[in-house]
Amino acid sequence: MTIPSKRLIPVALVLAISFNVNACPEIDTPFEPKTNLLELKSLCRAEFELGYSTKHKLALWAGERLTGIEASDTEPRLSLFKADPDLKRGTRAEMSDYVNSHKDRGHIVPAGDMHTMQGMTESFYLSNMMPQQPNNNRGIWKVLERYAKEVAKARGEVLIFTGPILQKSGGKTIGSNSIPVPRAMYKIIFDVKTKESWSFIVPNEKLSANLLPRKIVKLADIEQETGLNFLSNVKDKKEQTKMLEQF
Repeated sequence: MTIPSKRLIPVALVLAISFNVNACPEIDTPFEPKTNLLELKSLCRAEFELGYSTKHKLALWAGERLTGIEASDTEPRLSLFKADPDLKRGTRAEMSDYVNSHKDRGHIVPAGDMHTMQGMTESFYLSNMMPQQPNNNRGIWKVLERYAKEVAKARGEVLIFTGPILQKSGGKTIGSNSIPVPRAMYKIIFDVKTKESWSFIVPNEKLSANLLPRKIVKLADIEQETGLNFLSNVKDKKEQTKMLEQF
């Protein structure tokens, strides 16, 4: 009996599907941060990707691709925090960890960047949170998140990398799962077309939003603090030392 050819799947296609290690469409493999940290696992979401540390029960980096259209057409906020259902107990933060911690469940990838219901829902998983000082999360950090969106609108498309900067040793933790409290947070905004980048380190403390322009740093500063290597495959990067004038 002859099997109709239209039922056959080319072997090359099967192999391509089987060996496509980057299942996250938001961040192409060449743009993913490089690291030797063995405890990091990739968590693929509808609108972002996390480099999640099972040791710290915290994402050490998050990446998203944001277009100007997406930045202008976001999903209504749905504040439904929950433990990440894709992670086992003992490897994740629980809601109880933040109770009486005096810390915000600070988004790593902002809920305000989401433009689908699935993305909004996943942005409220605790795997996308870091313990943040409330007046920082709702102040200077919120302004930085807004700035990243405005760059996306102005430039058409950007990649954004965000994460915590932890103490090298010791440091404060919250909850029975000992979730580390970052001493600072970083954000990298990369213009895909012009190869311009803006890198920020913001201490996890109360700061005036007016100080944001002074928090621009070199990309190497973030790499030294985190042990991650960003945009290593991008040639001729243009690191900016000033925010866009219109902002």
